[in-house]
Amino acid sequence: MSWAIARMMSTLNGFTRTWSGFKARTPSRTAALDSPVEITTGTVSFRIGYRFDGFLQPINDTAHQIGASTSIFKAGSTVPVKFQLRRADGTVVQTVTAPQWLIPSKGAATSAAVDESLYSSASTGGDTYRADGTTQYIYNWGTDKSAAGFYWRIGVRPDDGSTYYVNIGLR
Repeated sequence: MSWAIARMMSTLNGFTRTWSGFKARTPSRTAALDSPVEITTGTVSFRIGYRFDGFLQPINDTAHQIGASTSIFKAGSTVPVKFQLRRADGTVVQTVTAPQWLIPSKGAATSAAVDESLYSSASTGGDTYRADGTTQYIYNWGTDKSAAGFYWRIGVRPDDGSTYYVNIGLR
C-alpha cells in the first residue's frame, strides 16, 4: 500500500494553521503562504490475521479461560486438540490451506493427577489439522506412554503465519 501525507503550515494575519491528512485539503479561501509545503511519501505493509479465541475443550486453555487449570491427560491416550478461527466480527472462517500442527515440545516435570477424560479416538497422521465438518479444526494427538510425567507445549500455525500454543500435562 502506498501513501502520501501532505502537511501545510501557514501564517495568515498572525494565526498559524496546519492542514494534514492522507489527501490534500483545499482551504475555503486562498492566501499567500509564508511557509513551504511539506510532503512525505512511503510504503507501509500490514498483515491481517485471524481472531483466535483459544483452544477448545477438552483442553483448558489457561491463557483464554479465567480460573482454568492446566489439563492433565493420561499418557498413551489420544488428546483431541481443537480450535476455531474467526474474522474480527466473530464469524467463524475456514482457512485456504490446512493449519499446521506444531511438534509438541517437552516442558517441566509434573506429578499432577489426570483430570481429563480418556479419549481413544484414532490419532491424526501428518502435520496438519483437519476441518471436522462443523466449524472447528481438530488434530488427534496420539501420545506415547513414555511422555508421562511432563508438561507439553502444543500448537498451531494457521496460513496467516501466526502461532498459538497451549500447555497440557501427561501422566
